[in-house]
This record gives sequence, structure tokens and C-alpha cells, in this order.
Amino acid sequence: MRMRVTPRSVASYLTLAIVTILIVTACSSSADGEPNFPVSQRGNNLSVTVWASQIRDEIYYQDNDGAIYVVRPSAPDLKLAVIQTTVRNDRSNTVIMDVNEESFTVLDADGSQYDPVNPFVQRQLAPNPPQTEPYYNFIWGNFELPNGFGVTAWTIFELPDGVKPTQLRWTAVDTVFVRFFPFGS
Repeated sequence: MRMRVTPRSVASYLTLAIVTILIVTACSSSADGEPNFPVSQRGNNLSVTVWASQIRDEIYYQDNDGAIYVVRPSAPDLKLAVIQTTVRNDRSNTVIMDVNEESFTVLDADGSQYDPVNPFVQRQLAPNPPQTEPYYNFIWGNFELPNGFGVTAWTIFELPDGVKPTQLRWTAVDTVFVRFFPFGS
């Protein structure tokens, strides 16, 4: 008996193969315990995308006055978690957003919440920063986002040493939960 190959059967097999590859890829990233980036979630007006997270001992930035500052944890048993985030207006004509200490939090795997660090308060002058250190910019302050526009920058949190962030909870203008790990991990 000879099997007849038709365009419809080829399309069915290709679709099945693509779906299988997507499922295997999604499951394999959770098996090693690493987050999936980028990951996005949409609220009523905003979409929030998390591109990366890093655990750091200190971070540097250059302020509008041209001075270079360093942000360090407030205690020796803490680390800084910096999360690269895009907040985008996808639905409203214009979104006016005041981003501050109450605008977002990060959660760990146990559901413990950690408030953001204000990089413009918890800082020191750094006249001679290491040449290899990158400079960060932050989502902080007042923003006016027309429809279709967004802002990409970093958020900072203090976490106990060894704790890894697993979810960003954005609450300025809209409440949006962005999980870094796939469901079931």
C-alpha cells in the first residue's frame, strides 16, 4: 500500500512539527531553572516587557548634571537586582505616568515582595568609576507616553543575598504582573 502525499497532509505535518518544537523549547527553558526573557504582559492601557535581570553589588549611572553616581545596597547582606523593563502605551491616546517608590515591586519564588530603590536618593558620588562598568538609566520620574510609545530603562531592588526575582509587579497607571519563569516551573 502506497501512501499518498498531498499539500494538505504536508501542511498538517509541518504544523504539528512547529507546534512540537515550540512546546519543547518552552519546556526546556524552565528545566534549567533560568528565566525566559524577554517576557511581556498587557494590562488595560500598558504593556510591560522584562528584557533581563541582573544581580549586582553596585551600579553606576550618569545624572543630568554630568556627575557619575554609584548605588550600593543599604546593608552588607543585600544585593541589588536590576531589571531592564519597557513600559509601553498600546491603547490610550496619552498616558501620564509618575514613576516612584510605589510604582512597582518585585517578587521572589516564595511570594515575598521587595520595594524599589530610589537611585536618586540611595547614591554616592563616584568620581573614578571602573572603566569596565556600564552606566544604567532608570524608569523614574514623570513620563508622558503617546499611543504607540514606551520607555525602556532599569528598575532597582534590594534583595537578600541568594534570592532571585521571579516576577515584576507594575502598578503605575495600570496593574501588570510579569512572570519571568513559565507557568509550571
